[in-house]
Amino acid sequence: MSHHIRVITPIVSDLFSEAQLQPYASDRIRLSHTRIDTGPASIESTFDEALAQPGTLVKVLEAEQEGCDAIVINCLGDPALNPAREIVSIPVVGPCQASMHLANMLGDNFAIVSVLDNVRLLLEHLAAKYCLSERYVGFDYVNIAVLDLESDLDALVKAMTEKSVSLIETRHANSIILGCTGMLGCAQGIRTQLLERGLDVPVIDPLVAAIQMAEAMVSSALSHSRHAYQTPPAKDIVGYSFPAK
Repeated sequence: MSHHIRVITPIVSDLFSEAQLQPYASDRIRLSHTRIDTGPASIESTFDEALAQPGTLVKVLEAEQEGCDAIVINCLGDPALNPAREIVSIPVVGPCQASMHLANMLGDNFAIVSVLDNVRLLLEHLAAKYCLSERYVGFDYVNIAVLDLESDLDALVKAMTEKSVSLIETRHANSIILGCTGMLGCAQGIRTQLLERGLDVPVIDPLVAAIQMAEAMVSSALSHSRHAYQTPPAKDIVGYSFPAK
């Protein structure tokens, strides 16, 4: 029996498709995809993240109503992760939380290579929120906007590799997390180039980590604690049209 995981991309741009996710599906995992209808074209700041949250919550509720077994929010900023857990009963997984904790199991620290310097503070705050600041040893960026990531994947992998080498050699990073889920599919190329330089360091694709974590939760009949993520009190909400649960 396969488990249906809905991947929600919290931007309005058509950067992801269901077809891109299928290499990560299996006999145990059925993947479907949607993106928000209102919000930013990309998430490269806390401002963008805030704008993405209402539309993401709408899609979270729709996924549960449509019978999905789990949800993955497709952004390393984990937008609306905790609010989503308050309003649905199925597991909701954020790529940043999943990949940081996975990195902590693969080595005693980690570094992140991301798109722009704008997201540095956002990721530092998430590391603190997930109680992993002491394990977070470095950040660097390739200075490529999210909307331009697919323009030259070979150049992207090369740039990511160079930044990773620097973090490994200067900050003694034990593992590397890709700093944007838009880098899907780049991890193996970076890992190969690191090995060619004698650097045996894991490279974590955060979206893949989140999908696998979601499947593990569903297979184990686990979801988030309702004592931690309590259902919000019913009240009027002006300006938003959330589907009724």
